[in-house]
Parts: sequence; structure tokens; C-alpha cells
Amino acid sequence: MPAEAQVQNVMPPLFSSIDHLGVDASTAKFHLATTEVVIGQPGAGGLVHGRSWIGSGWRDHLSGTVDKTTFLGILVYRVNLGGQAVQFLDLGSGIQPDAFSGGTLTVASNTYTYTARDGTIAYFDKNLSDASASVTNYWSSPWTSEGLITQLIRPDNETLTWTYATASVGGQTARRPQSISNNLGYQIHFTYADNSPANTTELLGPWLQGTKAKGINRAYYYCADTATSCNDSTGGNWPFVTYGTETGGVETVTDRLSQITRYVISGGQMTHVRLPTSSSTNRMVVTYASGEVTNVQSTIGGNFNTSYD
Repeated sequence: MPAEAQVQNVMPPLFSSIDHLGVDASTAKFHLATTEVVIGQPGAGGLVHGRSWIGSGWRDHLSGTVDKTTFLGILVYRVNLGGQAVQFLDLGSGIQPDAFSGGTLTVASNTYTYTARDGTIAYFDKNLSDASASVTNYWSSPWTSEGLITQLIRPDNETLTWTYATASVGGQTARRPQSISNNLGYQIHFTYADNSPANTTELLGPWLQGTKAKGINRAYYYCADTATSCNDSTGGNWPFVTYGTETGGVETVTDRLSQITRYVISGGQMTHVRLPTSSSTNRMVVTYASGEVTNVQSTIGGNFNTSYD
């Protein structure tokens, strides 16, 4: 599946200590954060679509879930927002505030409400947790999905809204984000390889296989939140990236200027990064042993060759 398959099959870490080469000292896993589409001014009403490689898979920075598990008889909840996570415990008297982050989590009428220390509020719809785990793995065992993010309100009242598409075939249900928009007129829109799955193979594959992410300024062109395709040029050449694959386990990300960034994935691990300046020159090489990073060589931002024991 190309790089942007919308299956969020990795969870962001609760705690991490990531060095300048992307290695988490607490897990010996490799992390890489990317920014791929920017529309408007980040931090001032614009929207940013990016992804993080977290050890063994990608997670979208605009994804959001609430997940639940039981540990030693205690209910444990995790709020996962992009590449960050906050954990909450229910000791029998309700979900307790998180002492580390200062955040709170409540649930009422099938809606989870997460409030961050800075006043940011995120809403998660429990009714959107019904996707079959074998098809849309928004969670990882032993965690189960409790809901997907539908709205986020920042302290300055900027409001982000998520719109999902749902398909059910052969007794299985899958769900994918179709767009994210805000009340300041910006939108991130996703395009997929298939919009009409005829069987579970298509549901698992091309229906979830993202092929494009695009930023749109709705002051110039309105694209409906539920639309499966939007014009690329009306009102301007919108920023976008397309996702694909090449032989040898290479995932590609191509921007509007036809510049291609390549990520080599082998055995579920990222081993090489190749920037648009060359299709074959490795700008970063990651070596593993027993699933842990042992060495990183990088010429991105300088020349580094670091070993990990």
C-alpha cells in the first residue's frame, strides 16, 4: 500500500526522548516527522498536513483517536492527537485528570471531551468507533477504539472539523478521513485510490489507500467536506502531494513541483531516506539489530554517523 494508506496502525508514544537523528532513547525506535502540505500561515489560521514515522509505521499529524484497554483491572484511556498521546485512568470513580499534562477527559452521550492544559478542547465521537479492527486498525492490540476526533477548538476559537467517509462490505466496516477544515476558510482534502469497494479486498486495499493530500483556500474555491475529488487549479495552484511506490519497498511523496522524496521500508522498518535531489543517493541510512536502531548515518543538516549500543 502506498505511504498514505489511512490506516493509523501505530500509536504515538506517551513519553519519548528523541535525539537529533530521530532515535528514541527510551525504545531504540526510529522516528521521523515530515511536513507535506501547508495552506495559509501555520499558527495563524492555516492548516498543516504532515506525518510521523513512529518505529514501524506512519501516523498523520491531523489524526485523533480515543482508545481504551484494561490493565490489572484498571480502565486505561489514551487520547492520541497526531504524534502525541495523553493517558488517563479510571479507578472506579470516573476518569481521573492526568497529573503530568494537566489534561482532562470526560464522556457523555457518546462523546469524549478532552481538554488540554492550554484550554484546547477536542471532541471524539464514540459512534465512529465501529470500524472492524481487521479492516481499519485505528488502534493496536490490546487497545480498542473508543472514538475518532470530530472537532478541535483552540483557545483563540479557531475550530477544526473532521469529515469521514464510511463503507461496509461483506459484514466489515471501514472508515477514512475525507477532509479536515477550519472556520477560517482552509481545508485539507484527501483523495483515495477507490471510492466504491466491491468486496473486502478492495475495502482493505484501495478504498483506504490515500493517493493525494491537498490544501485549499475556500475563499477562492469551495470543495465540499464530503467530496471525493476537488479541482486542483480553480482559484490557484493548490499545494498538494501525491503518494506512490517504486520497486524495492520504496514509498514516494511527490509535491506540486514534481519533487520526489523517497522512503525505503524493509521488514516494517524505515532504512533509507532519499531527498528529491537524487533518486538513488541515501541522505539517511538507519541500521537495525533485533528490531532496535544500532546506527544512523545522515547528511541531512550536517554529516552524522552515530552508533547506538
